[in-house]
Amino acid sequence: MPRELKQLRKNYVQLQKNEIFQVIRSIRNQIDLKSDERETTEFAELLFLLIKHFSKTSDYNSERIILNQLVEVAWWAQEELAIIDFLSQGIYKILMDSNTARGEDRTNLFSDFIDIISRFPENRKIYSAISRATIELIKWGTDKEILKILEIMKQKSVLFPLVESLQILDAKVFMSILFYLEEQDCKTVKQIYNQFSSFAISNFEEEQNGDTARISTVLLGEDVNEILQEGAINAVINMARINSKEECEECILAIRRVIQDSEYLLRKDGKEFFRDIYRLSYTLDQFKLWDHFLDLQLIQDLKLERDKDEKYQMGEKKLFTIQKIMRIEEYDSLKGGRRGLKLAYDLDDLSDIEFVIHEIVKQKASEFKPVDLVEEVDAVIDTDEELKEHLREIGEIPQDRQSVDEIQDQITKSDDVTVPATKESKIEEQIKFLRQLELEDERNLMNQMLHAEALILAVGMFGFYSPTLNITPEEVLSHFENLSEHKMFIELVEPLVRAVTLRAARLDHHAANILLEILNTKGHKFLTKHYRLYNFVDNLVRLISYLGRTGKKEILIKIKNELEIANRISLDDETIPYKIAKAINESILSYSAEDNLMKIQLLELVKDIARMHSYNIDLQVKFVEGLNFLILDTGFSDIDQTEQLADELIEFARSYRNNQQIEEKAALGILWTLVFSKLKDQTTKLAKYKKEIDFIATSYPESAYLKKIKDLTEFILTN
Repeated sequence: MPRELKQLRKNYVQLQKNEIFQVIRSIRNQIDLKSDERETTEFAELLFLLIKHFSKTSDYNSERIILNQLVEVAWWAQEELAIIDFLSQGIYKILMDSNTARGEDRTNLFSDFIDIISRFPENRKIYSAISRATIELIKWGTDKEILKILEIMKQKSVLFPLVESLQILDAKVFMSILFYLEEQDCKTVKQIYNQFSSFAISNFEEEQNGDTARISTVLLGEDVNEILQEGAINAVINMARINSKEECEECILAIRRVIQDSEYLLRKDGKEFFRDIYRLSYTLDQFKLWDHFLDLQLIQDLKLERDKDEKYQMGEKKLFTIQKIMRIEEYDSLKGGRRGLKLAYDLDDLSDIEFVIHEIVKQKASEFKPVDLVEEVDAVIDTDEELKEHLREIGEIPQDRQSVDEIQDQITKSDDVTVPATKESKIEEQIKFLRQLELEDERNLMNQMLHAEALILAVGMFGFYSPTLNITPEEVLSHFENLSEHKMFIELVEPLVRAVTLRAARLDHHAANILLEILNTKGHKFLTKHYRLYNFVDNLVRLISYLGRTGKKEILIKIKNELEIANRISLDDETIPYKIAKAINESILSYSAEDNLMKIQLLELVKDIARMHSYNIDLQVKFVEGLNFLILDTGFSDIDQTEQLADELIEFARSYRNNQQIEEKAALGILWTLVFSKLKDQTTKLAKYKKEIDFIATSYPESAYLKKIKDLTEFILTN
């Protein structure tokens, strides 16, 4: 083993990336990749470890650079299975880290993947990794990115017409794009389908078997007919979704054309249905499209089979009952949005600041009593007609309800936001019935969908492990995974959003976290259109605040991280980091236990958010406010801790010289520290704090706020 390889393996965590790249180049020049099997394998393993290292540091571009090096190594040693394993694992790793990649970063990665296949055209392990990665890139891509991927695929397919793996991947790209395009019209989807369907004619090789020529239907282990079936059904589903937004004759005609063209694919020997067709049945049911196509024999037969399932008809009614009760629960939970915490004093208001200082100064040092800076805001649900109409307009009263009174007749009068409005017994019989539906095999996908949605809504209302319903995370996840395999998770995104929203409103961190994790694994691309319809973000932020003030830091971090993941990949809501920071600051202020260490740890979370968004001045201000709150809190009990916080505040403010908003906020925190230092006879620090306030005030001579801070400083020092 070259000495540099051994040293890099031992020390790469401590090295800068440029140093790592330099050593890699040196090692590459020392090893004969073609003949030195042992050293080449060790080098490949090191490159894979470096991919994982850069993954931990969120350095996606460096991961791609290392992957390209690993491709070179694997190409020279194609017969070495261990190296191929490292390459396929590296592809999966970079795929997972590419979720936040956007635009050219995403499409360039796809292009890299296609180039890798062209270098390993017959390696099934590499094909399998690239095939999976390609579908994932399409799944999470925007329409613009997806169409660019399609363009790249067409170009690469023409460049390598004899590479079987690229031709079959070409078909899978079309198949996936037909499902995941979101904002196109039926004309575009139909055009893509027409290109896809021509693949069946032009890209199959003929195999000679005696005197009989036949079409090869299995390439690299992929059943081409299954790809074509799924592509046809994907096209129908996509156009049905488009048509549901605004009914369009063009969509209906295009759907009819696809069904007619693909009938030979969807029946085995012209009789028995292939398994994927039951997705088509669910789509026609979901979007009420049966009547448009009942003149087609395929659809008649499918409808007949659907109508035979009387339990499914009953199941729909049971689900409808659960949905109605969910609406009642959602309305009841809105009272949580009209209650919570607010600052008892406006610390941007000079008169309030002066009042708080006088409240502190008039106390005796031996009998310090913290000033209560927060107060509860209670919810009041009025039956006033004017308010009722206002609530209806903003959506807090469902449009299908007549009055607030009508809803309140059905819900509890409890002020406890964690208590459900109804009882589990209201849906016990419905859940029991749905559990008895046939759920095995593809024929029962519609039953599985009913069951899964019912379970998700039930958990949204009552959480997991209700003794009456006994729904476990494993039960929900198993249904979700199975339906996801059949590309039927889109229909579950909205129920999951609603369930997360309601569990967060009920302050049930356990269920909210599990459901949010499930949602984040599959639903990012389709999350955006739903989350604004509900109090999804606001309720999660309120839950974060609650977890902070009750000391549940670990679960707070989990939920914060999941919300940030959803925001980075899909929501793209610039207000979310600010809302999270604000919620954590609230929890610092209102944390019920005398645990300064926990409060400091909460402040560190705000600091991390501010650091990640260093360009966002509002978030830097939130961090300063958090420091100020903590200074004001610890000053009553731990002056040493207060002074340490003040030092951090001063250092932070100096890094933002010439930013008046931050420096004004910092001056207030320094003023709080000066107050406590004076009252606790820490006289050696007074001059330092006064000097810092004077320096900031001198920088902004026109600031009335800073002039008042200076006046209050003089008042404290002379009294």
